Amino acid sequence: MTETLTAEKPTVLTETYGEWVVRCVTPKTTDGANSVRVCEMTQELRHRASNKKVLSISVQAGEKGPGLVFVGPFGLLLSEGMKLNLGDKTLLKMDFRTCLPSGCVAVAELKSAQINALKAGEAAHVVMMDTNNQALQVAVPLDGFADAWKRVKQLVSD
Repeated sequence: MTETLTAEKPTVLTETYGEWVVRCVTPKTTDGANSVRVCEMTQELRHRASNKKVLSISVQAGEKGPGLVFVGPFGLLLSEGMKLNLGDKTLLKMDFRTCLPSGCVAVAELKSAQINALKAGEAAHVVMMDTNNQALQVAVPLDGFADAWKRVKQLVSD
C-alpha cells in the first residue's frame, strides 16, 4: 500500500527583499485547524548611534486593498499627523490613531497609484513634528519594495 503525503504550507514564513522583510503567519483556530494566512512586508528603522527604533512600517494586502501602518516614536505632536513624501510631493498624509507601548500608530489605505510610485522610488521620507514643533524627517529606503509587494500579493492569493 502506497501512502500519499501532502506537504503543509508553513505556519510562519519570513523572507527578505532588499530593505523589506516579508512575514506571513497562519494561526491555528481553536479547533486546531489553520486559519487564513496573514502576510505583510515590514521595515524597521533604527537610530544609528543608540540602535533605538525610530519608525516601523508595515504594508499589508487587505480585503479593501493595501494598508499601511506606521509606528512612530513618542514625543510627537500628534495633532500634526504624519506625512509620507516621495521626492518633493506628499504621497500620503495620515492621522495618528493611538499610542501603544511600542509607539504612536498611524494607519492608511494605499491606492494602486501610491503603491506604483513607491515601487518606482528609491527612498521615501516620513515627516513628523515633535512637541517642540520641530520637523523630524526619516528616510525610508525603498530597495526591494516592488519585489516584496509582489511576494506578499502572491502569498495571500495562494
